[in-house]
Amino acid sequence: MHLVKDENGNICAHAHEHVHPHTHTYEHNHAHDHEHGHEEEHKHSHDESCSCDSTSCNESSCGCGCGSGEENPNKENIALLTYMLQHNEHHAAELDQMAAKLRTAGAEGAAEQIKKAVDEFQKGNMYLGVALAMVKEQQ
Repeated sequence: MHLVKDENGNICAHAHEHVHPHTHTYEHNHAHDHEHGHEEEHKHSHDESCSCDSTSCNESSCGCGCGSGEENPNKENIALLTYMLQHNEHHAAELDQMAAKLRTAGAEGAAEQIKKAVDEFQKGNMYLGVALAMVKEQQ
């Protein structure tokens, strides 16, 4: 999928059939149990010029000028969308490999269903890519 702009500057997705071959240096011989919660902390750090020692610096209260008290929701949204898009692309590639293995093993029906799922992953990824480009453009 490629993002292009039309004559009015609107972002448009341009998708066409293509293959992204890749190889793993390891074999998946185990089940995947993915946790997708967001329990991890999103910490910030001060730059070297910050004179405050507060771990939760708020420029308006400490006056250090480090700027870490400023909120930038786009920055976090871009980071999360980028992560989610890459995560989904990785899963789509793994599923594509699984379909190929199933096809080789004679499970054509299962392989075809997985290929349909991969097509839907790619369609969803296209929309995520467009959303990511739009959020980046607002920065």
